[in-house]
Amino acid sequence: MKELNIQKNYYGLLNRLGINMIVIGGSLILYYLGFFGQVEGPLNPSSLGQSLADLNITKFHVFIAFIVLTVITISWNWVYNIICHLNGWRLTCNGKNEEGELCHSIVKRTKSIDKKTGAKMYQYICTKGHTRLEAHFHPVQKGTFANTVSAIMVVCCIIIWYAIYYQ
Repeated sequence: MKELNIQKNYYGLLNRLGINMIVIGGSLILYYLGFFGQVEGPLNPSSLGQSLADLNITKFHVFIAFIVLTVITISWNWVYNIICHLNGWRLTCNGKNEEGELCHSIVKRTKSIDKKTGAKMYQYICTKGHTRLEAHFHPVQKGTFANTVSAIMVVCCIIIWYAIYYQ
């Protein structure tokens, strides 16, 4: 048992080391391309600003782009959940087993026609054989990382708005 914990610790250390190496490599590449302003390069802020000005991109265009990106970071999971719900994905069974507990098996949605009314309806059949007219939907929820990215985007929009209208 102790050997398994040591193995997990080593895998965690190697994983973190690998991520750190990737971040350092990316930072060095950005540094030598001039992204941080210390070295002349295509990503140097002054040359980048001049390149954008040559393309007639103004501060207002950048502001609109950040607003669009902010809306995307806030609402991507709503769109994904609507698509999943309409297609019948991420659904589990509402049926109960012998002990009275919920089944929670994955269901398959099938179309059927009601014999009395002739209307089309959906039936949900789980892997354990339960047939129900409704199933439980499990929406995707944003985590800490997605909420942090959304907050950063909102702050960037506020900074750009301030730069446009108060300078």
